[in-house]
Amino acid sequence: MVRKYMIGLLLVALVSCEKEPTIPAVPPPCVLDDFEMKVVEDLNQYAHPISSADPSSPLEEFLTLDSILAGVKVVGLGEATHGTKEFFQMKHRLFQYLVEHHGYRAIVFEATYGGAMFVNNYIQNGVGQLDDVVDKLQYWTWDTDEVKAMIRWMKAYNETLPQHEKLYFLGADCQSTEDEMNMVRTYLKDIDPAYKWIADSLYQPFKDFGFEYQEEMESFKNEIRGNVLSVFNHIAERKEDYIALSDSQRYEIALQAARVIVQTEEVFSGRNLDARDVAMAQNTLWASRVLGDAKVAFWAHNYHVMTHPWGWMSSGNQLRQDIGQAYLIVGFSFSSGSFNAVERYSNGPNSYGDLRPHTVLEMLCGSTNFVFSKADKRQFFININTLPSQTYLKTWVSRKKAFFSAGATYNRSTPNAYYNDISIDRHFDILVHFNATTYSEF
Repeated sequence: MVRKYMIGLLLVALVSCEKEPTIPAVPPPCVLDDFEMKVVEDLNQYAHPISSADPSSPLEEFLTLDSILAGVKVVGLGEATHGTKEFFQMKHRLFQYLVEHHGYRAIVFEATYGGAMFVNNYIQNGVGQLDDVVDKLQYWTWDTDEVKAMIRWMKAYNETLPQHEKLYFLGADCQSTEDEMNMVRTYLKDIDPAYKWIADSLYQPFKDFGFEYQEEMESFKNEIRGNVLSVFNHIAERKEDYIALSDSQRYEIALQAARVIVQTEEVFSGRNLDARDVAMAQNTLWASRVLGDAKVAFWAHNYHVMTHPWGWMSSGNQLRQDIGQAYLIVGFSFSSGSFNAVERYSNGPNSYGDLRPHTVLEMLCGSTNFVFSKADKRQFFININTLPSQTYLKTWVSRKKAFFSAGATYNRSTPNAYYNDISIDRHFDILVHFNATTYSEF
């Protein structure tokens, strides 16, 4: 081993004596072409400036959205990363605007249904401590100062309202069962104690599973599927009796917990890759229905709120299919800055590292992110559906262009893997853009 090492050093010395090392060529800077410069001119004319992402900023700059919100029941609030401070703050601002100017009643998060109920109890009844209830959401993405600031605002807002008008914080996701099973058990203990023990035994074989469940034998998974459906059907078939013994809201919340357990089994089984997004759309519409056909906002990644993603049925697709133009989509983008994500090294086993900030200094030449960085306005939103048809910007958003998005993980060695060629007008109704961003704070 020593001899090989010494030979290696000798070879390096000989090579270095023969010629100077080659200095890698610096790639030329990106330059806008004529068409892209026209797009920037249109951005300067038609983009609506955003004064600040700070949730305490005045909401009047969103009044231009009033007309397109007429008839909308669900607003999808996306994000181009799961760890950007300005995205979270801006979504807070937009939700506050929807509440104060359009009567929205709930925010439905890409978070566990059962965990979100702890946050809901906190904002409505003051039960628990903020840090503890946010921990129940189970996702690091939401355990941030920015999300907690919105929850504090919701709690303070609710303190001014009677119970029947209070805001709700609900979860749309279906990737856990512990809190949901406890919700079903607690309800049955009060309403139907004899069946509570049966439900316990039916849930028991599934309660500790995660995504490893998909590796189980199909016969076992079919048995589990039958078990969780049995509990859901039992509660669903006794609606009138159970409501008479409790009330309609308690019943609906417990039935939804049983439904989410059924959805989670479907997601964990791997039978249907669309199952999670379809379920999140269904659960968002459930929130609207159970609150009396209320208007709600759906908080998730761009990939979930958008329509027409790549190869699967997104929540946005399902919502647009179910309620048409009553679903409005707000996407987010940025041109440079930092965001939090779990370090990813490869696609193989043991390929994940720590949660940490990552930085993108400049986007790909010709990408939407790069071209938008050249606008005079440093942060803005564009109403895609009302852009004049003969503008260069309208043509740009209708063409497939590289667009950057990162999820909960990020591999710094392959940044170009996080671009997809998309036609913005096919995926979003409104696009919020920040030229520079920072990572979310914990």
